[in-house]
Amino acid sequence: MSAPSRFTHQPGAVLRAGALVAALGVTLVVAPITTVSLVGCVIGVAGLAVGLTRHMRTVTGLGAVAVVGAVIATAFVGIAVERLLPAVVGSVLAWEFALGAFTIDAELDGGSVERAEFLHIAIVTVVASLVAMVAYVAYETLSVGVSLPGVALLVVAATTLALGLRD
Repeated sequence: MSAPSRFTHQPGAVLRAGALVAALGVTLVVAPITTVSLVGCVIGVAGLAVGLTRHMRTVTGLGAVAVVGAVIATAFVGIAVERLLPAVVGSVLAWEFALGAFTIDAELDGGSVERAEFLHIAIVTVVASLVAMVAYVAYETLSVGVSLPGVALLVVAATTLALGLRD
């Protein structure tokens, strides 16, 4: 038998860190574009940080919505697709990881779940990145005019639907 570990992992800690990293990445991409996106990102990151550290689901959700709102506001300004797609992916990842942290915290009380959380982060990041790459290739190859704000809102709506159906 091995000696008990001095440090115990709290379920959801890896996902909480992933949510904050994703939100900070979105902030680096969209915050310099407009004042609205800067304010949205600052409020979003602060909401995520407070909500995730104090385990307040409502504050966390509002923070995630603020980050998504900052990305949508930036899309209406006319950001380049090469910056918009990573921002959309980052905002979706921040939202997924933040709310996933609460789910895993409720489902698993103790135990070693770091590997499952890292696997969750890796799979969701790869899938979201693949969707963004397909969207970029479609944008570059199709000759149909596409509204960037419309695409951003469509991605957010599809993600909301998928998350709603998951629970």
